[in-house]
Amino acid sequence: AMLSSTSPELRPSRDPSLGEATDGKQTSLGLSLFRKQGYLLKQSSAYFTQWLERKADWGPLGPEAENFFSYVGWCWGTRYVTLEGPMLKIFTTAAHHQPRQSVFLGRVAVEGMWTAKENEEDGYGEVWSFVIRWPPPVRGHSDDGVASSDPISWPAPSELEFLHIGSYDEQECEEWFRAVKQAIISVDRT
Repeated sequence: AMLSSTSPELRPSRDPSLGEATDGKQTSLGLSLFRKQGYLLKQSSAYFTQWLERKADWGPLGPEAENFFSYVGWCWGTRYVTLEGPMLKIFTTAAHHQPRQSVFLGRVAVEGMWTAKENEEDGYGEVWSFVIRWPPPVRGHSDDGVASSDPISWPAPSELEFLHIGSYDEQECEEWFRAVKQAIISVDRT
């Protein structure tokens, strides 16, 4: 698993269309795509945490278009999240017993933290945030079908799975950021 605040090592060198910002943070199609969908953390209890999911209101090109920047008019919906050992689990509501998505933190890259000002300037709302991304399972490349943990061997950014996680509260987002990083470190040590 990779931990990075600017993640220059995660930029695929094979795609010259991906640009870089002068401050060292990735502003490529890859990162823009990752930040278009997000889970927004709000004040929470110790166990269940309220998050919001960003959803697309597709522009005139439609969801099949290759122009990922055709997304417009994002809205938010409620989600609940727990961190259980090496698993980040996203639930539709606090009453649901089965997560709608589970992310094993053993093969992920973490990027961020973006300040509320940076996110506001980029059109993602005035929230603190970070991104978790990982490659989809690869069949035929390994015996277990699990993608490599080495980001250099990962597919193009548009093919990666991701969570954009954020909070209106800086301290709470930092606590979740640290907790996710600690879970990744714990997996790496085992």
